[in-house]
Amino acid sequence: MALKPRYPKRDTVTIGDDQEKGERPYVYGLLADIRGHEKFADKKVYEIVEEDGTSALVSGCGALDAQIGPDCIGAFVELTFTSWGANDRGKFRSIKVQWDNEPTEDMKRWPRYDEVQAKRELDDIPF
Repeated sequence: MALKPRYPKRDTVTIGDDQEKGERPYVYGLLADIRGHEKFADKKVYEIVEEDGTSALVSGCGALDAQIGPDCIGAFVELTFTSWGANDRGKFRSIKVQWDNEPTEDMKRWPRYDEVQAKRELDDIPF
């Protein structure tokens, strides 16, 4: 009998290469929100609305935090795991971030597109 590890079900998605742990190699969709993680105060969670209308809550990491900010909300993003890197502090994920701020007509029909754009416009109003 061979023992296999059991990984807990998470409510967030991690971009990576270990599918047994529930990691996904890429996520594509509409960046709807950036918020703090409910358990870890220094960590962010990125809400990405996928084409079928489901929200992927992507767990933040240094690679994502350096490339995505509040000004990206409302844009279409693709997050792709590219490789593992290493430095004097240990291993880290290298994640390629691409986004598109000029939506096509198909993108404008994406689930929650109008809601996210309206919220984005409200957030841009200076008070």
